Amino acid sequence: MGSRATTVCATASGRVVTVQPVGDLDLATSDDLRARLSEAATLSAYLVVLDLAQVDFLDSTAVGVVVGAHKHLAADGRHLVLCHVGAMPARVLQITGLLDLLDVREDSPALDDESLRH
Repeated sequence: MGSRATTVCATASGRVVTVQPVGDLDLATSDDLRARLSEAATLSAYLVVLDLAQVDFLDSTAVGVVVGAHKHLAADGRHLVLCHVGAMPARVLQITGLLDLLDVREDSPALDDESLRH
């Protein structure tokens, strides 16, 4: 686990909310991540983007938070996309089998992306 301080911020733009954590996502920061994803879920956004560009470490607690957000949004007919996933977080998602469950992309998707339509 790194020494960088972790912050999580969310920005809304129309029907898209982007959550951008910075630092490690682990037991110590999972409550903040959960709070930001919950805030995003309360907005009327169709798409929640979890931008992991500045995340180097992802533990099982944070993975559980992400899976919970995915399930919550999907139950409401909304969509969670993870983007800019670095090598280590991608490896964690691969080992856990979540690359098949979650929508993981290199770049942030556009709201009109056909693959987001159900």
